[in-house]
Parts: sequence; structure tokens; C-alpha cells
Amino acid sequence: RLHRGKLQYLVKWQGYPNSERTWEPEAQLKQDAPKAIKDFHRKHPAAPQRISALTFERLHFRPYENFTKPTKQTLFDWTQGRVD
Repeated sequence: RLHRGKLQYLVKWQGYPNSERTWEPEAQLKQDAPKAIKDFHRKHPAAPQRISALTFERLHFRPYENFTKPTKQTLFDWTQGRVD
């Protein structure tokens, strides 16, 4: 989950009941249990996660034409009430 702009994971502690689960910050778990985080995201790819700069660079970028720019062609003449 994102809590106050920070990524947290719900941790089920080994040997403890579900009632003892806690939300732990991403930074702590990346240091203590990096494999568990990788396994979690492999099983839950839609879960929120931080994107590294390297991953971001590999994303395919496709520029979109800006449709808000005025065109030279008049599509509709409001004064004449007709479409060209």
C-alpha cells in the first residue's frame, strides 16, 4: 500500500497469527528480505512498486500528437453554422 506517499508491505511474521501482521516500510524490507519482495511482485504484478531509473529507461515511449494545437483548416465555421 501507499501510506502518506511511502510504499509499505503487509508482513505475516513466521510463527505468529494473522492478527500480528504489521505494515513495514519498503526500505526496511528491501534491506532485510529482498527475495520476499521479488517473490511477492512476481505473484502480484499489479501491486504498487517503486520503478527504478533503469526500468523506466526501458519503457517504450511513443509521443502523441498534440490535438490541442490549432489547425490551419477550419473544421466548423460557427458564424455560418455549417461544416466545411
